[in-house]
Order: sequence, then structure tokens, then C-alpha cells
Amino acid sequence: MINLCRKQYKNNEKVLKQIEEFSINYDKDHASEWYSKDIFLFRLLNRALRTENFDVIYKFRSFIADLHHHLERLYRERSEIISIVYRGAQMSIQELKALEENSNGLISINTLTARCIIYDA
Repeated sequence: MINLCRKQYKNNEKVLKQIEEFSINYDKDHASEWYSKDIFLFRLLNRALRTENFDVIYKFRSFIADLHHHLERLYRERSEIISIVYRGAQMSIQELKALEENSNGLISINTLTARCIIYDA
């Protein structure tokens, strides 16, 4: 996974520093924090999920498993707390119209979602 990331961003020093920081400091118990940052990890993994690029998804399999286990643990710890969370996404007019037309039906999303918690004052 790290080699793929380095190859993908070989000409971007800023991102290469992020990748190095990730490779040194990554801890599976904080997978969701890493995923929710606006860095290479989120961009590459979501692009792979959106485009169904299974070669890349396979290379991210350990991270995806860590993220899944971390989210399960967080859910168990906080299952009695109800939270409203939001996630923004860019989409084309066609995609927006398709969502509107299917608002009472099944909607499938091919990405993992990060969270932004809104606390009421």
C-alpha cells in the first residue's frame, strides 16, 4: 500500500511527507482518524472504491480491515449515543438529479464516508 502511494505521488513532496508520516506513525487503533484527514489516504482509497479498482482496493485491504475493526469498537463504545453526522461530496448535476429521482428508493454509495460531527450549543 505504501509503495503504491509513493509511486502515485512521486512528484509531490508535500504528499510524500504525509506518506512518510503515515508509515512511521500509523496505529491501527486510530485508523478512522487517519482516514478522516484530507490526505492521500482518503483520496486514493475513495477513488479506488468509486471506480471499483480492485487492484488498489486489495492493496489497501489491511487498512480497510483496521478501519472496520476500529469503527466496530467505536460503535460498541458509543452505541447508546445518537449522533447526527454529515459528509459533503462533489457530484455532477446528473448524479444529483439521479439522487432526487430516486429519493424514495435504494441509494448505493461506492465510497467509505468520513464524519463531521455537529455539536448543538
